[in-house]
Amino acid sequence: MKIKVRRLKVSDIIPLLMLFTAGGVCAQEAAQVAAQNAAQKASPLWTAGFSLGTSFAAPLFIATLHGSYAPINNSFMEIGCDLGIVSDEPYTDYYSVYPFIHLAYTRPLGRLGHWYVGAGGGYMYAKYDFLDREVTFNILAMDLAAGFRLFNALNIAYTLRTNFDGINHKVSIGTIYTGARREQ
Repeated sequence: MKIKVRRLKVSDIIPLLMLFTAGGVCAQEAAQVAAQNAAQKASPLWTAGFSLGTSFAAPLFIATLHGSYAPINNSFMEIGCDLGIVSDEPYTDYYSVYPFIHLAYTRPLGRLGHWYVGAGGGYMYAKYDFLDREVTFNILAMDLAAGFRLFNALNIAYTLRTNFDGINHKVSIGTIYTGARREQ
C-alpha cells in the first residue's frame, strides 16, 4: 500500500491561520484596510478654492484662484492662477500673473483631511513700474508644492518655485469648496 504525501502550500495554510486569529491581528488589519478604503472613497473628486499668501519678497501679496480634479485615488491635478501685487522696492508698482498646473500625491489624515506633495510648472508675466521706466519679465518656472487640506474647507500650502536661475516661494492659506464625491 502506497501513501501519497503532499506538500503544503502557503495557500493551504492561510485559511487555517485566519481561522485561529479571527479575533486578533487579522481582524484589526482588516478593519484598518476597510477604514482606509472608506476614506479614499469619500475623498473629493473635485475642489475649487481661493487663497491669500506671500513670498516675503516681490510680490508681497499673492491671491490664488485654484481648482483640482482627482479621477484616481491618492492623486489630484490642480490648475490655478496667482495674482501678485506690491513690490518690496520703494516708489515701485508691481504686479504679476502666474497660471500654473500641479500634479500631486495625497494621503489621508483620518477625519482631519489629507496632506499632499507634488510638482508642476507655470508661466509668469511680471511688470515693475518705476518712476522713470517700466520693466517686464516673462518667466517659465517649475514648482514643488506641499500642503494640507483640512476639514474639506481649509487649504494650507507651500510652493517652492524656480526658473533654475533663482528661487522664490509662496506660503498661503485659504478656503476650498469640496465638490462631488467618489461613488461608493
